[in-house]
Amino acid sequence: MYALTKDGTFESGVYAILGTDNMTTVQFFVHKDDAVGYNTQLEALDQELVVTEIESDKIDKICEMMGFAHVVIEPGHMVIPRVEILQHELGL
Repeated sequence: MYALTKDGTFESGVYAILGTDNMTTVQFFVHKDDAVGYNTQLEALDQELVVTEIESDKIDKICEMMGFAHVVIEPGHMVIPRVEILQHELGL
């Protein structure tokens, strides 16, 4: 699994969104290419992040420690930055 982090480690900070339930949610991608594609969209919004691999069996523990929810982005699912991110970053 892959997530976006500040400098390639989870200790540096992991990219998360505010979910529809107002819960901080970390997105994990099954395929690296999907994570890279999403990261490219965020780079266009001046977000400098790194695609970071994590063992799938550690996801639950990490998110539980941080108090975050998580979602797994399956292959073939399109993910785009949420409207709130676009509004905040671009003033739309």
